[in-house]
Amino acid sequence: MLIGYLNAEKIPKKRNDELRSLLNVAFKLKILDSIPVYEYYFLNYMAKHQKSSDYRIHLDQMFKIVVTVSRIIEFLSEKYKSTGSKFNIARIKDPTQDDAVFYPRNRNDAIEHVGKWAEKTVDTYIKICDPYFTPDDLDILKPLLAYDAEVDIEILTSMEEPRNRVDNLKQLFVEKWKETFSFEPPLLKIIVVGTKYKKMSPIHDRCVLTKTGGIIFGTSISGLGNKDCFLTRIGPKDANYLELKIDNYLKMLARDHNSERLEYNPIVIS
Repeated sequence: MLIGYLNAEKIPKKRNDELRSLLNVAFKLKILDSIPVYEYYFLNYMAKHQKSSDYRIHLDQMFKIVVTVSRIIEFLSEKYKSTGSKFNIARIKDPTQDDAVFYPRNRNDAIEHVGKWAEKTVDTYIKICDPYFTPDDLDILKPLLAYDAEVDIEILTSMEEPRNRVDNLKQLFVEKWKETFSFEPPLLKIIVVGTKYKKMSPIHDRCVLTKTGGIIFGTSISGLGNKDCFLTRIGPKDANYLELKIDNYLKMLARDHNSERLEYNPIVIS
């Protein structure tokens, strides 16, 4: 049936749960047999989301991940042939040359990777977007501030995280900063946003941005090391696009989400 749809170039739109079930089928097939399933998945995604403003960025991310996985498979295949034995994929470094997509094995691995990126990239300011960011996640700033402790920091998080709805949230951020760092914070601005009644987050992106690039996280910062995810580096063009989107909330310009008014809780620490 999938082959027929592909040949006819008529791709019926499927719900997300239906697409996920197709991927589960593809995982069990041989690589060559699974190609039509993946092709159907990508074409369906394109048909559903091509009018979305995030369409190209998400598609590029998926493409980079597919390329990276293909390179890892090729690397493992050649290594297996040369050694004639099995080995642990956790011991193998990502064979890609540009390191654009990285798979951390634990939280320290992820933070170290962020630090290497920051050393080459961070310029003037840092913007963090994570709808579940809490005071406990301030440790992600350690590698970001290691090379320049004077950069301005803006963090966009949301009321969807229950711990961000408490009245003493600013105090909790201040206390956690003092516990984590031995120096006073630079200009640290935190914006907590959510819909008035349901406290829903209008944002889903999880990323760190600066003037010359960014990193997209496949999970919330609190989940780094606890959940399987990729860290994807992006260049200035994609970073600028995401920054413009996030700035609507950092500057408290966006007024509603899903027909419900947005509320903001701005916190400034300096």
